[in-house]
Amino acid sequence: MSATPLVEARRLTKTYGGFAALDGVDFTVMPGEVVCLAGTNGSGKSTLIKCVSGVEPIDAGQILFSGTEHPAITPTLAMDEGVQVIYQDLSLFPDLPVWENVCFQRIGGEKRGWFVKRREGMAFATMQLARLGVKVDPKRRVERLSMGERQSVAIARALAQNAKLVIMDEPTTALPSREVDALLGIVKNLRSQGIATIFVSHKLDELFAIADKITIIRDGVKVGDYNPADLDKEKLGFLMIGKKLDVQPVDRSAVFSGTPAIELDNLVKEPYYRGVSMAVHPGEVVGLTGLIGSGRTEMALSLFGLNPPDGGEVRRNGRPVTVGKPSEAIAAGIGLVSEDRQSQGLFLSHPITTNVTAAILDRLADRFGLVSLGRELDVGEEWCGKLNVRASSVLNPAQSLSGGNQQKVVLAKWLATGPDVLILDSPTVGIDIGSKADIYELIKTVAAAGKAVLLISDEAEELEMCANRVLVMQSGEIAAELAGADATQAKILAAVRGG
Repeated sequence: MSATPLVEARRLTKTYGGFAALDGVDFTVMPGEVVCLAGTNGSGKSTLIKCVSGVEPIDAGQILFSGTEHPAITPTLAMDEGVQVIYQDLSLFPDLPVWENVCFQRIGGEKRGWFVKRREGMAFATMQLARLGVKVDPKRRVERLSMGERQSVAIARALAQNAKLVIMDEPTTALPSREVDALLGIVKNLRSQGIATIFVSHKLDELFAIADKITIIRDGVKVGDYNPADLDKEKLGFLMIGKKLDVQPVDRSAVFSGTPAIELDNLVKEPYYRGVSMAVHPGEVVGLTGLIGSGRTEMALSLFGLNPPDGGEVRRNGRPVTVGKPSEAIAAGIGLVSEDRQSQGLFLSHPITTNVTAAILDRLADRFGLVSLGRELDVGEEWCGKLNVRASSVLNPAQSLSGGNQQKVVLAKWLATGPDVLILDSPTVGIDIGSKADIYELIKTVAAAGKAVLLISDEAEELEMCANRVLVMQSGEIAAELAGADATQAKILAAVRGG
């Protein structure tokens, strides 16, 4: 391995409105090295990536590429130096075929007159995909690919632009476990070709699986560089948040009886799910998991009136209810925290307090239908205080918050409606371990108050920590139920995979 770093940042400093997002950070990436960036939401990881890739100018310090300092880093310069960033949205063209996406930056060189040389382009794209060890039909349109296949196309496009360093920001957030394993294999493949990777993830298992070095940033300051062999989850978590987490698992020996808070009897919605029968009692947390496409989210949407079932019955406290639209679900005491908080759960440009009160405006309105700003502020401050939302003012826009605090605002919105049944669809996706611990404790608090909680999650560890029992969906049906001592990570994963 070359002794000269591929990328070296010295005393990097970046401020926003007087707040130091990065404060004197030193950072290096060697050729072929896999560096995992670890830190809580708002720690400075994304700012570091933006500075290295030229998206944000630095206020002080130096950035060197292969030992050479440049007076200013621009996106074009960074790409010329081999830096390629793959963001969560992938920035692909869904209506174009794979080969055109891979060859997009080279398309000018693939033309003859006004015509693109299709055969050469497909051969070139196939070669780049082969470098990753994956097979994807270059003629297929991107919109028809799985999320994992799209990730592969985005990485192949980076290789097509002579990437020396591939930066992946939260690349596994929307991937099922099988495709996560495939992506980690691609990262290892890149390393074998001498291509470096900066990998950002809140899933600690992934960091330990692929990292040559873990760089930890906390509150804009570099904590240190660590050999993964010298860390475990507990040590890494302590270094990331500066304190020890003490989250106790739920008591799975608890027995719940009596009339369920919500009960499903042979619920059907083709082609998503069929014959689903289940019950959740007051004070109980029932976990629901399954591979993407198993029907779990579609079933949750049906309970909130966004995907009305074709048949079967929903009962609340033993009585049949109709939930053909969200207003009927809210009236029935059902709340839903959707899996995509940014597009489905929040009005990002609006104040925090507006988001908190969005579902209860009718309760805050006076007899003329007007809502007092003072009353709205009181409610926003009350719930932000209860959920420990970290913001200087509830009048700040929701987009100014970290991912964990945004999720707390979504939870506050639905808890403010006073639901008896709370459906949580992937409530900790994309948030750090500190915020996860806060949400785990919140789930327990909600259940202890007598609410019924349906927790949908991909993470077996999360289900083992929070759920009294776990249901597994496969191909639109409930395929397994795990309770008590059987609701372990290993058995949950085995059931999900059909074992």
